Amino acid sequence: MPPCLFREGPKAVFFVYVDDQDRCPVIDFIDNDITTEEKRRLIRRFEYLLQTDPPYNKEYFRYEGKGIYAIKSNYVRILCFFLRDAPRRTLVLTNGFKKKSQKAPPEELKKAIRIMNEINPK
Repeated sequence: MPPCLFREGPKAVFFVYVDDQDRCPVIDFIDNDITTEEKRRLIRRFEYLLQTDPPYNKEYFRYEGKGIYAIKSNYVRILCFFLRDAPRRTLVLTNGFKKKSQKAPPEELKKAIRIMNEINPK
């Protein structure tokens, strides 16, 4: 299933991944797994990234490896990747988690990589 438009700004566009059952892991995570304050902080990060040219502030946006990036807000992480061949700078948000250690959990990175390979075939 193609990604769905999530947010649009002057410098970038964010899409979210939607699976075969019409579920969106990022929206489910934001709606069910984080507090209202964490949601507010995360929305501020989204707005910053939508209005800013790269390179981004590493406090807010970090390369995790293998084409995957993390949008960071305190302990909340949203994994994403750049959509290949898009007419504008386009990020696809894949999944989210609460950080418990220095590195992103391998299973979360594997999910993001699988989604990226599904949407951005080589």
